[in-house]
Order: sequence, then C-alpha cells, then structure tokens
Amino acid sequence: MKFFFVNIIIGLVIVMAAVYAGIFFRHQNQKGLAAVVLNSQKENNEFSSEKINPQEILLLVRRINQQIGEFNVQKQIPIFLKNDPTPTSRNGASLQQQDSESKFLEVDTLSAQAVNSIKKLPENGEYGTQVAQSPSLKILIDERSSLLTTLAKMDANLFFSAQLKDETIKKIPQSFVLGIEKPVTLTGKIDVVHYDDFKDSKNSYFRYFLKAGNEKLELYVTSPLYTTSGETFTIEGLRIGNVLVAHIEGIEHIVPPVNPYSPREEPDSVGEQRTLVLLLDFRDSHPINISPNAIHNILFDGKFNNFYREQSYNKINFSGDVLGWYPFPRNGNHSSYVDIPEIEEFITDNTIDLSSYDRLFVVTSDTYGGLGTVGKVSLTTQGTEHLVSIGWVGLSSILELSQSYNGPLGPYVLSNFESVFSHEAGHNLGVMHANGLDCGTQRLRGNCDHVEYGNSFDVMGTGVRATHFNAFYKELLGWIEPQNKIAITQSGRYTLDALEAGVMAGNINISKNFATIQRENSTVIPFYLEHRNGTGFDIGMTQGSLFDTFYNLQGLFVNKIVRSSPVNQFPHLLDMNPTAQDWNTDLSRATLNYGQVFVDVNNGITIGPFIQAATSSITFDVDVKQPECQRGTPIFDPILYHSSTLTVGQDGFITLFFDNGDSVVCSESKFKVESSIPAAWLPAYPPEIPIIPNDNDTGTVSQEIYFSLPENVPPGIYPVTVSVINKTTGYRRDRQVTIRVTTAPIIFSIDPTVGRVGSEVRILGSDFSDNPIVWLDHGDGYAQLVPTFSSYQIIDFTIPSRISDYVCSGECDHPTPLGDYTVLIKTQEGVLSNPVSFEVVQ
Repeated sequence: MKFFFVNIIIGLVIVMAAVYAGIFFRHQNQKGLAAVVLNSQKENNEFSSEKINPQEILLLVRRINQQIGEFNVQKQIPIFLKNDPTPTSRNGASLQQQDSESKFLEVDTLSAQAVNSIKKLPENGEYGTQVAQSPSLKILIDERSSLLTTLAKMDANLFFSAQLKDETIKKIPQSFVLGIEKPVTLTGKIDVVHYDDFKDSKNSYFRYFLKAGNEKLELYVTSPLYTTSGETFTIEGLRIGNVLVAHIEGIEHIVPPVNPYSPREEPDSVGEQRTLVLLLDFRDSHPINISPNAIHNILFDGKFNNFYREQSYNKINFSGDVLGWYPFPRNGNHSSYVDIPEIEEFITDNTIDLSSYDRLFVVTSDTYGGLGTVGKVSLTTQGTEHLVSIGWVGLSSILELSQSYNGPLGPYVLSNFESVFSHEAGHNLGVMHANGLDCGTQRLRGNCDHVEYGNSFDVMGTGVRATHFNAFYKELLGWIEPQNKIAITQSGRYTLDALEAGVMAGNINISKNFATIQRENSTVIPFYLEHRNGTGFDIGMTQGSLFDTFYNLQGLFVNKIVRSSPVNQFPHLLDMNPTAQDWNTDLSRATLNYGQVFVDVNNGITIGPFIQAATSSITFDVDVKQPECQRGTPIFDPILYHSSTLTVGQDGFITLFFDNGDSVVCSESKFKVESSIPAAWLPAYPPEIPIIPNDNDTGTVSQEIYFSLPENVPPGIYPVTVSVINKTTGYRRDRQVTIRVTTAPIIFSIDPTVGRVGSEVRILGSDFSDNPIVWLDHGDGYAQLVPTFSSYQIIDFTIPSRISDYVCSGECDHPTPLGDYTVLIKTQEGVLSNPVSFEVVQ
C-alpha cells in the first residue's frame, strides 16, 4: 500500500514536470530555453525556423501569462528522498536510481532557495513534502519580457496575441510593472533599413527605428511600413523596454505644412551624390584580389554610374572615394551582414571623416548579399551626427564579375556586383522593391499572391529581363517631370512613348514616358502604365530565348499601385497573360498587347483596345467610369499561422489573415470564422467582424481560433478545415491546415550532473522519440548534439570539446568553456523538453 501511494505521488510529479516542460528555464544570464529562443535569432543575423518558430514562443508566453495570473507564493511540491522506491515512467518501465544528489525531481519551477532547502531534508527513507517558494514573480516577468521582445521581432501580429489580461496586470506589484508592456503614444522620425537575401526572398526583411526625443527605439509593425527614413510619425503602440510594437493602423504620418510660395525643393535623389565606399576584410575571408582603384573604376567610372545617369535622364551622378582594405575585427562566415552599429563603431575607431559625403557604402570580403537604408539615416561617429544613407554589399558578387543576370557581358549589361550595388543604391535613394502580384490564371482578381522581387524588368526586382526602375519610382525620385506624364482622368485615346529615353528638343525632354489612370470621382490612382523599347540598359529585353522578346516590346506594362495609407504605396507588376505556369515563366509575355483589353470593374477602368503598337510608341484607348460594387468571395492571405505541433493538454491556435473580396465602392460586410476542429478541443471563435473595403480594394484583417487539446487525444496528424464566411453575401472560402499532436519529452534525471569535456552523460526520461537532438546551452555558446545512444527513455551523449559561437552565425566554434549549462531535448517535430542543469569542470 505504501508503494501504491508513493507511485501515485510520483505520477503527480511527472504530470507536473510535463505541465512545466519547456516553460521555465535557468534564470542566470538568460540561459536554458530562453537562450535557445533568443539564440535562434543569430543563425543569419536574424531568425532560424529550424530551431524555434514564433508560434512556439507565443505558446510559451501564454503559458507564462497563465502562471502569472495564477501566481501563488506557496505550493506543495512532492519530493523523492534517498530511500524512495524506484520511480516508474508513464508506461510503467523502471528508471535507474541515481546518487543522493539527484534523488528528487528538480522540477524547474522551484527557486534555487527552495531547491537548497529541499536538499537539506533528513534522508529518513520516508516520503515527505516541503512548503517551497514558487518561482519568483520577477523571474516569470523577466522571462516573459525576453520571450515577448523576441516575439515582437519575429512577428508583430503574434505579439498582440500574447498580452496579459488587464485584471492580471492590476494584481502585479508596481515594482514589477516595468517589465510589462505598456501603451504609449510617441512622435518621432523613423529610420528604415532593408536586408536583402537575393537567393531566398523569404529571408529579406525590414528593420525600423524610432527616434523620439533622446531615445532610439526598435520599432516592429504588423505589416511593412513603406516609407523612407527621416519621415515623422505619431505611433500608438505597446512599449516593452527599448522595443515599440504597433499595428499599422496605429501609425499616423505627420506631413509638415508646405508654403505654396516657396520654390520647389529638389529631392536628394537628384544631382551629385558624394559617396564613400569602405572596403572591410573579415578575419576568415579568402585572399582579396581586387584593388580599391579597380572598385572605384567599376562604380564611379563604369556601368553602375552610367546606368543611373541613363535611367534618371542625366539627373543623378555618383562620385566619391574608395578606402581600404581595412581589417575587420571578426569573422564573416561567408554570409554575415555588417550592421549599422558595427559601422558606427568602426568609423569612430578608425577616425574616418564622413563630413563631405551624402552616401556611405560598405563592401565586405568573401560574403554575398546586401542591405540598404531606405533614404538617409542619422549616423553618429566621433560624437558628430551625420545624415547619410548606408548600403552594404558582399565581395562574393564582385568575384562574379564574369557572370551576369542578363547574359553575355556588354556595355549595357550589369554584372552581379553592379546589379546588387544598384539595388542597394535604389533603397538608399528612397525606393522599395519592384514586386509582382500573381493572381493565378487571372490578371487581378481572385487569390492573388504578393511576389517579392517579382518585377523582372526592374533592378529593384530581380532585373533579369531589364533594369530600369519602373515609372512609379522614377516619378517618386524626381527624375521625370510633370510634362513627361500622361495623367488620365477621363475616357479617351492616348499615345505613350518609351520609358527608357527622352525625346529631346534642345535640352528639354518632351516625350511622354509614362501614364497614370485615376479613378473617377476620387484621388486614387490605381494604375501606372509604361512602354519599354529595350534600349540602353534595358537591352536584356531583346536578348535570350527564355522569354518572348518581341511580345514585351510591343505592349503596355501595367503596375497596380497598392495603397494601405498615404505614405504606404508601392507598385505591383500585373501579368496581362496569366497561365497556370509559374510567375517567372508567365512574365515572358507580361504586357497588354494588340487586340487585348484589360477591364477592372472594381475601379471602373478599361485599358484598350490598342490602335497602334510599335517599339517607339503605343496608342490605345482608356475608358474611365464610376466603379461598380462587385461582391466577391473572401480572399485568404498567403500568410497563415498555426500551432503545427502540439502536445496533449496544450493550448493551440490558428491565425487567419483574409480580405473582404468586395470592390471598394461596396458597403461593409460582416464576416465570421468557422472550422472543423472537434468540439472536444473546445475551439473558441472570434465574434463576427464588419469589414469596409478600402482604397486597396479590400479590407485585410486577422482573426484567431483558440483551442485546447484534451489529455486523452492520441498522438497523430489531424487535418482541419478553416473557413471564412461573408455573412452579408453568403460567400465563403475554405483552407486546409494540419495539426500534429505529439508527446513532449520529459527529462527525469541527468547523470552525472557535473563532468569534463569528453565525458559520457546519461539522461533518463520518457517520450524522447526518434532522432532527438541534445541542446547544450551556455551563456557564451551552444551545441546541438546527436546522441551516441537514444531510446524512448534513455539518451547518452558526450560533452563536446567545442561549442558554437552565437556571434558568428553558428558556423564557427570555440573550446567548450567551463561553467553552468542547461540541457534540453528537442524532438524531430521541434518539441522541447523541460530543462535540467549541468556543469562542465576542469
């Protein structure tokens, strides 16, 4: 009978371990699971989905929210004492006994003080309980703050799904509230930086900084804020530490009043651009075989500058200096960015004078990629503030000068390096990417997907077919004068010249290089039209066999202008001849051509038919009339978040992003969300929500479905259908997701708890599954280890001689330091165990 009760209590301890598995972690130096989460950001100077994803962080924060809401200073904690019977796992298998230092389960919800007090209990062979201190409220809040800050960086939308309830915040002592996010309204100037990954656009991202008064905060927004650096905004959001998180709707652009009698100011994208190029050599780079003078010739005396002169109609010119190579005091690992704080520090340490430059570029050895500030930002060096744009380009693209995106090298074809440099310079001048809108087999309506870098006729996209900026960006930068535009506001017949070159009358360009179409009775301009003739740096349109060169030279390129706010505008190239093939293949015939008509009922605009089509100019008809209300099915955004892998008893969620689907002149509709989630999972649905279509033709919202897995749900894969229904029209849209249910690994004990490099360690527990990974985490680095032996209950591994360094993206390592470590088990599905402690000694 005694053993029976002991086993019951042991079972309670195991359940408690399961509940807290992966939630609480070591508290010194933010180690354990917090470190795993935070260090996962450092794989590519940002985030790696291979380690932990934002949904996992959201679930962790929500669990901590629950613990804070239920916080109780006193808890009864069951303990294993020295002479207790051998505990059993959940499937009844015996576990090996350990030494006297580990005769109790160190459930990591205990404070160090509580653990020490338990270790002092008399070893009398009896089972006992001890009133123990619950985890410090401050520790819970600190851990939550670290996780929540990380979640803001990874996904601002999910950040707003992780908030504490007001009644919980009211219970928290005032001295701890500093660690809780709080609503603020701040006004200041924004700095914008864009990080480009040309190999995988999903890894490209924006970073924003808000300078409000004497503070500089990191700003994270629920959707991209397409603006240039230096613009002033008032932002309502939530602040936690030096991080500010805001819904895009909570951001107001502050436009200073304009004096109508003052002379028109020329944008800083016009005229001489004094540029400093710094060449930096990483410690681990390959030998450098290109001189500063050679790079100077490539940039200022070569095709880069010629390209900008041509596409700006001689309104911009780059000149400057190239300095280096300077040794840079860290490894680059062949992929590492040099971030702006590093640039500030380097320039200060090397007393480099920026006072005579408008633009700063950094070129690093043996790396590939680029970043650019969108416009000019404030850079402080040697105590002096400079207003400059900042770009970074990797040397690997210089070493590819023998290759080209566009075919054989020639006087008008940019090399990889020149193309990347031109792209980042475009960001520096103040423009975003040239993207596409892939609507499947339709030109515009339907399930349309954003295609990052999708305009292959623009260097701000992929630029594989042509390189000139699209007309929208040329106008934005001040390169095309108002007299060079056809502003279409009414039905009629219009003739458009080519975009690339001006028709000159003396020194004046008299050509019509592009056209805009304005919606009737509105200031909204949905479309920009341009025609290309494939001359100069657009010569790629006349070469190659991968696309129909003749077709695109005879038609109109149609760019849809996306407007989610007055300052948030950018172009999407539309495919005028869509098929079921992939986007890039379809763009071989991208233009609207002779015999075709494009009708957009939602905006009341018809383009075509063509009267005359040639390479020099195009004549076509346009019909502009009052838009009609056209009801459509709800449109799912490509983004969908859900808890793809859950453990029994765990809370889950599905976040849907969807659009109204109705045209802009329609009245509001009410929408509801449904799913096939079993009733036993207790799904909770949001209330019906009204959506009014906006000037982007749709109204985008996000809604969440919450549910909780019962303890008796068997592991497996569960298909779920989620649905959005327009209650006003009855139209609906369904989408399939998959929920994977698994069991979380539980660590019961680790033996030994102290060891040397090379020593064998055994972990006992349950549900370790196939092919687990051992996480060995230290404040200065980490190791991901494949066990030397693993089973359902046992994992053996060896303390490694080297661990990875956080600073250099996991691609360099250093000798394993002595000190405290946290050990976790991670399953193939990405589920983490509870953490245990280990110490590496000499």
